[in-house]
Amino acid sequence: MDSEINFTINAANAKEKESFFKEVSTVLFFPDYWHQNLDSLDELLNDLDWIDKSIIKIDVINSSDLLINEPEDYKKKVLQLFDSVVQEWQNFENDDYRERKKVIISFKK
Repeated sequence: MDSEINFTINAANAKEKESFFKEVSTVLFFPDYWHQNLDSLDELLNDLDWIDKSIIKIDVINSSDLLINEPEDYKKKVLQLFDSVVQEWQNFENDDYRERKKVIISFKK
């Protein structure tokens, strides 16, 4: 499973919570059990078992628009969540439930 997949989240389509969750879930093909909240987002990004690739690259384009219509502290929570997902995958060891993946999230204006 040494293959790579690239996803592009367009932050111009993610200016509010609802549109953010819709954009992310659509682009990443979230499973049906997904709930539109940060806990579910965190859980799924730390699982990714429906994506059969070992390297997952997520580009957030137009990043200055990301959650622009939400309070700044909410945007910070989302950015911290993305950062923690990358860190968790970097420190992950294979277990009985999932295989190691390399997750890269980048932000582009």
